[in-house]
Amino acid sequence: MDMLRWLSLVALLATTLFSVSACGAPPREIAITLREFSFAPAQVEAKSGEKLRLVLTNAGKLTHTFVSQEMKISRDVEAGKSESVEAIAPGQSGDYTFTCGVPGHEAAGMRGAFVVK
Repeated sequence: MDMLRWLSLVALLATTLFSVSACGAPPREIAITLREFSFAPAQVEAKSGEKLRLVLTNAGKLTHTFVSQEMKISRDVEAGKSESVEAIAPGQSGDYTFTCGVPGHEAAGMRGAFVVK
């Protein structure tokens, strides 16, 4: 193989590796605290289609269930524990609700929103 072909192959390989690593960018981490009967923060901003890692920490005394229908998330978090879940923000701008799925908790004020821009 001549030098020009070899350099072209190396350049192509480097470009491919760079492209693959850029696509595999890690999700943005967002910490959300659950307690009786609220989320902190209660509003989370995200970009359309953004990859997210939600770190859900239950600082309350009861088990809570983090639910977002639009983002297809349902995660039980025991009192004093943390759970992580990866999700992708909806593709359209708007406000998307998240709640506690334990009966009565949403009615008691345990709800929030993803604001997608």
